[in-house]
Amino acid sequence: MKSKNSVAVKIITTLVIAAIIGVVGYGNSLEKRIDRHDVEIAKIGKDIEYIKIGVEELLRRTQGDK
Repeated sequence: MKSKNSVAVKIITTLVIAAIIGVVGYGNSLEKRIDRHDVEIAKIGKDIEYIKIGVEELLRRTQGDK
């Protein structure tokens, strides 16, 4: 016959393992979201660079017309 303590220990151990798995899973999910945001930020940075080049070219053309 199992004692109540061993059943309680098994339940607590199972809950602790489930909590660890949950935290690790959430961390991985968060890391993936951060990676996606980094990619989006890089795309925005590239767009800003293209706009900057376009504005510089426009300034060169307009100043050359003077």
